[in-house]
Amino acid sequence: MAFVVVTLSSGRQFLTQQEARQLQRDLDLQAKHDPLTGLVNRGHLVQLLDYAIERADSRYGVAVLFIDLDRFKSVNDIYGHTAGDNLLRNVAQRLQNEVRRNDIVARQGGDEFVVVATGVLHASAVHDLGRRLLQALSRPYTVGTESVTLSASIGVTLCPAESVDASEALRNADIAMYEAKRRGRNSVQFYNQHIEKQTSEIHRIEVQLRGAIERGELRVVYQPLVSLDSRQVRSAEALLRWDSPVLGPVSPAVFIPVAEQRGLIHAIGSWVLDTAMGQLSVWRATGHPDLSVSVNVSPLQFERDDFIAQVRAALDRHHLPGSALTLELTEGSLLTDFDASNIKLRQLRALGIQVALDDFGTGYSSLAYLRTLHVDIVKIDRSFIWAIQDDGLTFVEAIVRIAHHLKLRIVAEGIETLEQCSSLQHLSCDLGQGYLFAKPLAADRFAAFAAQAGCPTVPEAST
Repeated sequence: MAFVVVTLSSGRQFLTQQEARQLQRDLDLQAKHDPLTGLVNRGHLVQLLDYAIERADSRYGVAVLFIDLDRFKSVNDIYGHTAGDNLLRNVAQRLQNEVRRNDIVARQGGDEFVVVATGVLHASAVHDLGRRLLQALSRPYTVGTESVTLSASIGVTLCPAESVDASEALRNADIAMYEAKRRGRNSVQFYNQHIEKQTSEIHRIEVQLRGAIERGELRVVYQPLVSLDSRQVRSAEALLRWDSPVLGPVSPAVFIPVAEQRGLIHAIGSWVLDTAMGQLSVWRATGHPDLSVSVNVSPLQFERDDFIAQVRAALDRHHLPGSALTLELTEGSLLTDFDASNIKLRQLRALGIQVALDDFGTGYSSLAYLRTLHVDIVKIDRSFIWAIQDDGLTFVEAIVRIAHHLKLRIVAEGIETLEQCSSLQHLSCDLGQGYLFAKPLAADRFAAFAAQAGCPTVPEAST
């Protein structure tokens, strides 16, 4: 009996120890791996990457590829987070299928992944790997009963040549990935010192831009849209300006892309919309009842689910009808998801809002889109206006004829000479804007300008 008791006790103890060891292994596995995809998690990635860089030498290096899915948020927004999680698992499997056995695939977080390639001899091999990963990730995914296609942006850094530890490697690869996004996405970008300098400048702009609204550094100026027949002011395009006490005047062409990259564009765009409509409400109440205002919209603003509600709320807040507002969107922002864009365009037009296709001719440049897009106005890019004296007149004439056939209005941007104005008037272009009429004006100067019976031939205007 004593022997049996001892044997049972020993067996129980052995099983308990085995269960404890298995539990510890499970805990270690959970601590080192992402629960959704089963890939190495960020914490363990840092350890593995540090070890790999320590073992690398001048001949056999390590490459870190930082991968971010482009516009993954739209999958969650449209199909739900469960579908998004399933897609991320699919992405993880595709990445693992493309790498070698000794390479590392990790999930950095969200829709960001990292591949660590070891034993790297040439940068060309890393570039080839990056292209294979892009191709694998761009194949259609099945989401429910639908087929969804995504692209990705990949940033690469080489170790130890450019990065001496895991922290620096992940930072540099992340910088390169953002450069790939800036250049149009769906590409592989290697880290270099130029990108580092550019990123430092972007960070400097971002730091100052945060809080610029609260500090009163942003302002809106207004450029008149003038009838080419009567020379009467019909509308005002609201244009954003930033006078930074640290950086000085910063061009919108510089800080708007930074705002889009760093998630600041939604607050800034909302502020511009509210400011412009508030100013229009004042103008309408003080002798300009027929004026309207035109506001530029970032593609990222337009993609948001609450965009229509935000615009409707601004109209209500300032007691303005939808007909008082024109929203300007570029071709690229509308054609990313054509069907979804048209749904939103119909919703805007149902509120009485006019929609303008901005910078027409610089993007996809297809006149066929005018027939199917739910827009009201076509704005011809200034580059074609400037080329009227050369070979641009034929193109402008074609746009005007087709647009008018579709009952769309035409706005010519960047008019600077009487010859350009005369040619556009002869082509029956509806409205024009440019320095021939006025530069962008402060709100009080705009009101005085609009009060004139007709625009002088070349009016004076402040910057």
